[in-house]
Amino acid sequence: ANLQNLLINDAAVRDFMVEDFDRLKKKYATPRRTKILPDEDEKMEIDLVQNERSVIIVTRGGYIKRMPLKTFESQNRGTRGKKGTSSGNTADISDDNEIAHCF
Repeated sequence: ANLQNLLINDAAVRDFMVEDFDRLKKKYATPRRTKILPDEDEKMEIDLVQNERSVIIVTRGGYIKRMPLKTFESQNRGTRGKKGTSSGNTADISDDNEIAHCF
């Protein structure tokens, strides 16, 4: 009968959950052992971006991708290759994925 009531009544489910959580809290609750201290200075979004040399690629479809410069292999002509921008299979490249700009 109690299980049927839980299937039918949302309030009974909430009450059951509260009772169960209280039981678990009494059984396992311990005071916090670590202290959470306020940070001395606020972090800005720019602080979370890794500072490294990178290449920005814009495709004809409007997609933008930032890649580390080291993903491009040297072509032994003093330039960097485009090998890192494709999957290696030319059949996978559509007009939208074609590189329009590289910064």
